[in-house]
Amino acid sequence: MKNAILCCVAFIASAGAALAGDEPAAAPDPRLGPEVNRICFARNIDGWKEIKGDERAVLLGTGVNNWYRVELAGACRYRDFRFASTIGIESRPGGGCVTRGDVILVEGGGRYAHRCFITKINEWDDKAPAPEEAAAAKPD
Repeated sequence: MKNAILCCVAFIASAGAALAGDEPAAAPDPRLGPEVNRICFARNIDGWKEIKGDERAVLLGTGVNNWYRVELAGACRYRDFRFASTIGIESRPGGGCVTRGDVILVEGGGRYAHRCFITKINEWDDKAPAPEEAAAAKPD
């Protein structure tokens, strides 16, 4: 009887592990750099662009090749940026830096501006291959 109970417990544990998905996690995005606390010289932010497949973040550019992935929360998605007539940043006074908790204001054709709260900032290597490009380049 004891062996039957142990057998059932082992079977349930292995079934639970299979259901939990013991498959290896997807490789991290090689473009994503370390998390940073701020983007300084906010007045130098001179561009933005989308990250394919990531609706909750946008890239902000400063200078020639400095890009940052900015994760957003609130009533805001990347598609709001596509049709924006005005994009602005509402940051804390006197800092000169964009930090978590600051707001990106995105105004479309109407009178309403979306308030996009910054929840996380990471450095971004725009020259590194996207995960799907890196996977396609690997030999089988």
